[in-house]
Amino acid sequence: MVQQERGALALGIGGVYIAFGGLYGDCGSYHGYVVGVPLFGGPMLVYRTPVAFAAGIWNPAGPALGMTGNVYVVTGNGSATRSFGYSNSVIELTPNLQVSSFFAPANWQALDAGDVDLGSVGATLLQGLGVVVAIGKQGVAYLLRADQLGGVGGQIASRAVCAGAWGGTAWLGPMVWVPCSDGLVALSVTQGSISVAWRAAPRTASPIIAAGAVWAIDAAAGLLYALDITSGAVLYARPALQHAGRQRGVHRRPSRYSRRGLLGRRLTQKSPALRALPPPSRVPPPTRAPNRGPIYARTSGVGTLAVKTTFLALDAAQKVRHLDRDLGGFRALVVLRP
Repeated sequence: MVQQERGALALGIGGVYIAFGGLYGDCGSYHGYVVGVPLFGGPMLVYRTPVAFAAGIWNPAGPALGMTGNVYVVTGNGSATRSFGYSNSVIELTPNLQVSSFFAPANWQALDAGDVDLGSVGATLLQGLGVVVAIGKQGVAYLLRADQLGGVGGQIASRAVCAGAWGGTAWLGPMVWVPCSDGLVALSVTQGSISVAWRAAPRTASPIIAAGAVWAIDAAAGLLYALDITSGAVLYARPALQHAGRQRGVHRRPSRYSRRGLLGRRLTQKSPALRALPPPSRVPPPTRAPNRGPIYARTSGVGTLAVKTTFLALDAAQKVRHLDRDLGGFRALVVLRP
């Protein structure tokens, strides 16, 4: 088995989309795949990158979905070739997984040769602006038209913003937060430009926006940070996990319940750090599916783990609905209230 599913799943119009890449170390003759599994039965849909091998789709954010149902994925390096085969590319697929448009940097062959994946971070779709932001191991951010990605070298704008990026982004309005190897970077995006709003020293994992702040974990230091959205100033920094007298290396599971949309360990409303934060963004109320079955809640990059538009199936009987997932070895929590 040379294919591996690393990225988050994406729930689209009538189906679940799953991206595949290769194993760590690029073992074997693998390919990048997107598989669409219908929610109510029927044949699976499959897209495969046409390069001889590689061009995996491995970033943890998984596919991004547009309001039209189109699927956006970003690939990694491909096998050496003179002809373009969708390696180091942003690919827009229709809901039935046909290529609608694509983008690749003009230096895609050099990126292939150096294992400098554009696909180390997923596509960030800013639907209000009609643009996509892509950034990878090279640390160059590309601004693309969402409805026509531009082909080879066809970006609207590009800018070197950091030493390299891995993981998933968070976004709110025209702002995008990128987990870079040399610290968290906030980008300000318009329909025609990208600029750096601020940089924060902590080297963090994928961030989220919740309770009026940017939250992210510095895995090396074991610290949970809350950063000011506009300036990057540290509002809060505490150990992400406590051993609480237990054997070293055995982590206590954090509290499930915290302020709305918060990640990590127990924090109460009386916490000075939380009192200093602005009020959290209002979570949209759930809407009932036509068949009056489970309740579905549309979520966005605010207070979610996947930091992309998706649907979460929720149990209508629960007073407080929550999604409990494992993120990079840490327990993470999204709380949604009806």
